[in-house]
Amino acid sequence: MTFDDLVPAWQSSRNAPDPAQLEQYKASVVNRLGKEYRDFLWHAGTAAALTIFLAGGFVQYLRGGGAYDWQHEWAAIVFLLLPIGVAALFLRGFVRHRQQHPRYDLSIADALRASIDENRVARFRLRVSMSVLTLAMALTPVVTYQLQLVGKQRPHEAASMLVVFGVAYVFSMGWQIWRYRGKLLPENARLHELFRSYER
Repeated sequence: MTFDDLVPAWQSSRNAPDPAQLEQYKASVVNRLGKEYRDFLWHAGTAAALTIFLAGGFVQYLRGGGAYDWQHEWAAIVFLLLPIGVAALFLRGFVRHRQQHPRYDLSIADALRASIDENRVARFRLRVSMSVLTLAMALTPVVTYQLQLVGKQRPHEAASMLVVFGVAYVFSMGWQIWRYRGKLLPENARLHELFRSYER
């Protein structure tokens, strides 16, 4: 949610919209917040489905008699469990946020409180995402080394994997840092400013 979306809701002794305007402003804020929730659920659901698909394929591979050396290929398991843990953590945070703001549509103040908290949760998700992504990138050479050790990957394949993962890491981290510093932090300050002004 951007500050420009919320500016019309600002209220002070010199700015007192009529009830119809307030209702319109509240609907705008509520709709925007609802979109944030839907976007999160869509992205989380897509990531979870992809992870489950990969995990299911791995289990099917093992059930079909596929060779797997648990002692020398443990890094791949850790690599697979990381997104599952992150998804569970994000879902827990989302549920807790919704429990704390069950009726954010009652008033502009309620919607602003929910927006401020949603911004906090979004910043937390990005910090976790960047940390886990860095951990996964650091784990990638271990995965490729172990795969070569058991004869499941050739050196040129490992090099290609590292390049692809490295490029993806740089672009992903760049986007997340931009979103965190360029969007969420300024938005957080503006939401607090707007909320303080609205309560006057």
